[in-house]
Amino acid sequence: MNNDRGQSLITKYVWVIETIYHRRKISFKELNELWLRDDISRGVEIPKRTFDNWRYVISDMFGITIANENRGEYRYYIENEEDISKNGLRSWLYNTFCVIPE
Repeated sequence: MNNDRGQSLITKYVWVIETIYHRRKISFKELNELWLRDDISRGVEIPKRTFDNWRYVISDMFGITIANENRGEYRYYIENEEDISKNGLRSWLYNTFCVIPE
């Protein structure tokens, strides 16, 4: 397994989570514009299909549901934001990845 690739994907997932979390609601177009301004994109847009795949992985990996308004601009938001807003996003993500040794 290529460890760099795995780390890179997790970094991308965290970027998506943080961006949507801080924006509250964001269209796919706006998300892609912000993505392209960030070095993480390496100048390549997120294809819609890739974003949809990331949403499923983020749900499985972090338990964060990125939902869609399904009207108007189809803006995305974190459906279960209350689960992570209690202690802050970074703290929640850090705790998600921590493994307590026995």
